[in-house]
Amino acid sequence: MKIFYDPCQSVDDVSSYSASASKPKRFVEAVLKAYPGAQILPVTPVTRDDLLIAHKPDHVDGVFSGVLLNGFDSRDERVPESCLWTCGSMATATLAAYEMNCITCSPTSGFHHASYSYGSNAYCTFNGLMIAAGKFLEAHPGARIAIIDCDQHRGDGTEDVLKHKPDLAKHILHLTAGAHFYGDEPSHEFFTWLQSAIREINMFDPHVVLYQAGGDQAKFDPLGGLLTDYELCQRDRMVFTRIRAPICWNLAGGYQDITPTRDPVIDIHLRTLAIADSAPEGIKK
Repeated sequence: MKIFYDPCQSVDDVSSYSASASKPKRFVEAVLKAYPGAQILPVTPVTRDDLLIAHKPDHVDGVFSGVLLNGFDSRDERVPESCLWTCGSMATATLAAYEMNCITCSPTSGFHHASYSYGSNAYCTFNGLMIAAGKFLEAHPGARIAIIDCDQHRGDGTEDVLKHKPDLAKHILHLTAGAHFYGDEPSHEFFTWLQSAIREINMFDPHVVLYQAGGDQAKFDPLGGLLTDYELCQRDRMVFTRIRAPICWNLAGGYQDITPTRDPVIDIHLRTLAIADSAPEGIKK
C-alpha cells in the first residue's frame, strides 16, 4: 500500500473533543509497527492559492490570519498550516492512484463539512476532497472524478462547494451515505445503498475515485452507530473490489476514546488498509 504522509500534516494536542488532528501521525506509527515494509511516500503540499479551488478568498485569509475560527473552533495557527499538508496529501495520493493505476492512501480527515465560505466546528477547516479533485483536473483537464463518502455524517460542505463551483461540479459525481443514514437504520439498507452507489460510479466511468472510509460508521462510535466491525470490513471490501477505477482513500471520521492499551479508530483504519492492500492490482486505465 502506498501511503502519502508528511509529519507536517499532523498536529498534536489540539484542544478538541476530536483527536483527528493527530490521527495521521498515530495511523502511520501504527502502520509501520504492523507493516514495517509499508511505503510511506512524500507529499507535495498545496498552496494557499490552491485552497481557492474550493473556497472563498475571505474564508482562506480569515482562517490563516486568525480572524475566523478553524474547524476545531479555535485560532490555533498550526491548524491551517497543517491543512496545506493534509490537502496536499489527498491531492498527491489522488494523482498517484491514477498514474500508478492502483489504490493509494491519504492518512487524512477533516474535509467534508468545510464549505465554500466557511469552515465548520465539526473538525473541518478546508475541503481537501474538492481541492484534490481540482488539482487532479488541472493535471488532467476534462477528467471525471467520483467521491464516495462513507463517513457517518453528510458531506454537506462538499455539496456546498459543488453548488458554488459549477465548473468543478460538472466533472464530479458525489455520493454521501450521511444523506441517507443516521445510525438507527438496519445495516442491510446501507449495503443496498452502497451496491447502488458502486453501480452508479461504474456507470459514470471515473478516472479516479475518492473514498472516505469513515471510522465513525462503527456501531460503537459515540457520533456514529451503524455497522459492526465485520460490516465495516464488508463495506471496504465492496468498495475496493467492485469499483472499476483507481481509488484514493482517506481516514475520515472516528471518535471512539483512546485508552492506554487501544486506539479503536486506528484499529478500524488498519483493517481498511489490510483490505485495500489485498485488493487486485491493475484496476483500470
